[in-house]
Amino acid sequence: MCMADMADPCEFYVEKRVRARKAHECFECHRQIAPGEIYLHAAGKHDGEMFWHKTCQHCAVACEWLMRECNGYLGGAVLEDLQQHWDEDGIRTRELARLIRAMERKWQARRDGLMPVPKLDRQPAAMGD
Repeated sequence: MCMADMADPCEFYVEKRVRARKAHECFECHRQIAPGEIYLHAAGKHDGEMFWHKTCQHCAVACEWLMRECNGYLGGAVLEDLQQHWDEDGIRTRELARLIRAMERKWQARRDGLMPVPKLDRQPAAMGD
């Protein structure tokens, strides 16, 4: 089951892609978003409380995977939700494995530097396959 299925929807939610002028911490993987890097800035209201967070463009792709597969995601719990789809829901795709492993590594390449921003497959994963 998707975490998004158990969550109440936001009262409102807006997001935009911006270029960092200073360092920020990614809400999902907790790596430092460097100045000049593109990130997703989101703000909204949930259960009467305002929130805002910044998500690196790499983690934004993991969020897109959850949007494609589950029609939503829980901010701050994307890695946990991806792992749950792998472990409990039996979605054993190469695409999901790469997202989980890369996110666990904070998108760091084996050599110095960040991995390229991943691209998603066009087709959704078959649940349970």
